[in-house]
Amino acid sequence: MFLHVRTPKSANSWAQDDLNSYCITIEELEPAQFFPSSLATAAIDATNVSDGTYQILRFMQAATNTTRKADIDEFARVILSAIDFDDKRELAIRVRHHISLLICGEKKSAEVNVCLADWSTEIVHVLQENKTTKNPHDPE
Repeated sequence: MFLHVRTPKSANSWAQDDLNSYCITIEELEPAQFFPSSLATAAIDATNVSDGTYQILRFMQAATNTTRKADIDEFARVILSAIDFDDKRELAIRVRHHISLLICGEKKSAEVNVCLADWSTEIVHVLQENKTTKNPHDPE
């Protein structure tokens, strides 16, 4: 069995080995797999969308036209709720959730802006915000 060596470093310096050492996996979805079709085709000025869709589009507009991290996090929370990621009893959308990590023998914690947390297994599904995935050899 191969053991991954964990070294302390900024998350901006992580590479695939670092992700592997913490059992972090990345799952990419096409937009059509993630968003409901009503959101994929709706416009902010559309008069024939539901109130819920209109509200989501307003949050998206706010997140798109800001540098405020809180607006982006709020949109992430709203969109996850709208597409029923928190519909199951075992998953919850969490904001500013703390994750405990064991790094080089020391207990550390990280704060996640928005995530999905599984109540029974304590597995946290982290969202990637404002990041590009253009380089498949460097997925951090």
